[in-house]
Amino acid sequence: MTIAAWNVRTLLDNEQSERPQRRTALIASELNRYGVDIAALAETRLADEGTVEEVGEGYTFMWKGLPAEERRLYGVAFAVRTSLLRSLPETPRGKSERLMTWRIPLHGNRHMAIISVYAPTLTAENVDKDSFYNVLSEAVRVTPKEDKLVILGDFNVRVGSSQHLWEGVLGAHGIGKYNENGLRLLSFCAEYGLTITNTLFQLRNKHKTTWRHPRSGQWHLLDYVIERQQDRKDVLITKVMRGADCWTDHRLVRTKLRLHLRPPARNVPPTKKINVAALCNREISSALKEELNGRVEVVLQDREEITTELLTEKWGAVADVLTDCSTRVLGTTRRQHRDWFDDQRGDIQTLIDERNRLNARYLRNPTNENHGKLKAARNQAQRELRRMQNSWWTQLAAESQGYADAGNQQQFYSAIKTAYGPRHGPIHPVRGADGTLITGKSAILARWAEHYQELLNRHTPVDPSFIQNVPELPVLEELDELPTIQEVSNAVASLKNNKAPGPDAVPAEILRHGGKAVVRALHTLITAAWNSGCVPQQWKDADLISIYKNKGDRADCNNSRGISLLSTAGKILARILLLRLIETISENVLPESQCGFRKNRSTTDMVFVIRQIQEKCIEQHCNLYGFH
Repeated sequence: MTIAAWNVRTLLDNEQSERPQRRTALIASELNRYGVDIAALAETRLADEGTVEEVGEGYTFMWKGLPAEERRLYGVAFAVRTSLLRSLPETPRGKSERLMTWRIPLHGNRHMAIISVYAPTLTAENVDKDSFYNVLSEAVRVTPKEDKLVILGDFNVRVGSSQHLWEGVLGAHGIGKYNENGLRLLSFCAEYGLTITNTLFQLRNKHKTTWRHPRSGQWHLLDYVIERQQDRKDVLITKVMRGADCWTDHRLVRTKLRLHLRPPARNVPPTKKINVAALCNREISSALKEELNGRVEVVLQDREEITTELLTEKWGAVADVLTDCSTRVLGTTRRQHRDWFDDQRGDIQTLIDERNRLNARYLRNPTNENHGKLKAARNQAQRELRRMQNSWWTQLAAESQGYADAGNQQQFYSAIKTAYGPRHGPIHPVRGADGTLITGKSAILARWAEHYQELLNRHTPVDPSFIQNVPELPVLEELDELPTIQEVSNAVASLKNNKAPGPDAVPAEILRHGGKAVVRALHTLITAAWNSGCVPQQWKDADLISIYKNKGDRADCNNSRGISLLSTAGKILARILLLRLIETISENVLPESQCGFRKNRSTTDMVFVIRQIQEKCIEQHCNLYGFH
């Protein structure tokens, strides 16, 4: 396992800054180049807490900072390989804008605690320094002694090379002299039995120092990787990567560890989205009908006693046939990731490679000429990145405007939705009922279940005795007649396209283009459910998706809206019931003022009528309303 510490100066994208845009993508590119699995980033300056995923490089960034309305000069973050993140049950916890902790499982029952820090500088107030080390001490104390511990980040200290004074804390290959801040760190490490791995290996000074003083030109060691003394054998090497360049004055510190991560759980692979757009081709649509003809009805040939379990099994078999045939005939779609950085990855990589080549030449031979070439390459890369970004967005805007002018709303919104930069991660910490922050994946799911349990199962304030006072209407026996195959066919034809399917993963387009075989199969299942009073469980289940409202604390469950994805086949049964009620009861029961669920009485019609009344009142100089 390879970990690293890097002060990146900022992760913010600022057009007025000399640094280029898409900082996360550029940093992810360098981390990938040096094979880093987990990196602790300092001085990120991002607001609040959050996650973004760089799809192209395969890294996810998780950070902790001050609120957006405050001035942000600090901030810490973790950058981790996305493939590794999927197998970890917990997410990092932000203690403050200067410290984050993360506990990850190792092989067996062992764990490793990683702490990302950004310590106050030498000129900071003693109160700030004391506060930082108090928080760090508390984080170390609550870490179980049997856990491996790694603390890494920018400590803004010089620890020197006095190994004889700090035995066990410093190795034999320190550098320079310690300062006041360094004394604090050395005392802290001695108290908790920690060792500074940067001083354990015999390397040249240029492979130890991480920051150059802007006035004196002296190189110093400010970024550290610290471990427990009993775990020194796990550290293979700690070395500064001078070639890592990302418009920051700090160098990357990389440590290789001999660790064994817990094997990832064998989760069921996610169901791929069926390419329903291919149904626009008549030949493909006919091929799907031929494929489904006969196969669907064979599943329903057995005649047994109807129960909920049997219907659930039967519909599950039908859904499997539908998805299998559709996948084979139509194929699946790939998630479109449109991003200016990834779409122009080849040209950008050429600029980065040229900059890295000149940087390596300057490190080998630090002359003024080589420094000038390196500076010119950095400036050119910055200009080209901004030009690429502007041209890409201009082209996308023109494409979206073309869809809007043509009235193709589906393609218009699709072009907008598929264009995004670093993708925000799906896992966000939430707050429990008592306000505590929950970060574990299983605990987050349990909290959402608890939230929706309280939200959707509240006691109704309506008095049930009120129903007894409602006048009874004559019984309509025709409402209990079995649904006809024509009703099922009409309900299938009324399904809307481009709607997310429910738990059975059967899109509406497959049922609409499945032909008579699919309609007959649905009719068989619906009539069986009608006669027995049993409904397949999949038709009653729903996938709850939480969508943030973009206001308030994201960790608060009340600031997200729950969307239920229902089974498409269950919608057909509900549609049949609704149409029968509307055609038979609505005109006799609903008052004249009721417009919902009635033909030719939509909200649009009512708004049109109100506007007409307003216009006529203005023309006739009459009041729109009066008092009687």
